[in-house]
Amino acid sequence: MNREHIVSARWLWAVLALLLATGLAAAEQTPPLKVYRAVYLANYGGMSGEALETLSLDHGGVYHAAQTLSAVVVSAQEHSQFRHVDGQLRPDKYKYSLSMLFKKREQEEKFDWQKNLVTHTYKGKNSVQKAPPGLHDRFSSRMQLRLDLASGKKEFRYQVAEKGRIKTYEFAVEGEEQLQTFAGPVQAVRVRRVREEDSSRQTRMWFVPKWNWLPARLEQVEDDSEFTLELTGGRVGDLELRPVESK
Repeated sequence: MNREHIVSARWLWAVLALLLATGLAAAEQTPPLKVYRAVYLANYGGMSGEALETLSLDHGGVYHAAQTLSAVVVSAQEHSQFRHVDGQLRPDKYKYSLSMLFKKREQEEKFDWQKNLVTHTYKGKNSVQKAPPGLHDRFSSRMQLRLDLASGKKEFRYQVAEKGRIKTYEFAVEGEEQLQTFAGPVQAVRVRRVREEDSSRQTRMWFVPKWNWLPARLEQVEDDSEFTLELTGGRVGDLELRPVESK
């Protein structure tokens, strides 16, 4: 092989290596969750309201998630900031507030991953705990559940910072079914929150794979009360979720 062939071969390998590296970098930078805006009809004990949930992604790679719930005597706001790091979602900070008649509840978590600490603010008191690897806030755990569902998992276990403590959330896939929605029938995966045997609370969620695993319905039953969220509209990435046209 002469010198020209050697130079040409080296140049070809260099180009292929560059293309491969560029392709891998692009794949790593692809957001695992699509931004969305989802509107839900909320119903609790015969009282109805509206819930709005949004997810955005800024240029620094930080997800900003928010949910607001407005009903007759109840209003709630939930905010979370998290990142996608090494295949997992890692929260930065979280805040939740609930107003109901003359009561108001608030909680806040701030995560310091350089020191592996989480600072809780609950009932006006601050406390600091060690943050175990993979610790979530309430919102980021729900988003991680969607990612894990997309990867094919059937059982899920997350440690979640909540109300001044670190709790364990467990979920399990119950099966697939056709769910009737405002946009017509869709294939959904039904997931159950796993609780202690003596718990009177039951929670189920229906996630739609073709909508980037957005939950289309939530049901929570406890004793004689029931709370539901039902998707009524929204947008997932470039996909507009439209009501089915009546004939």
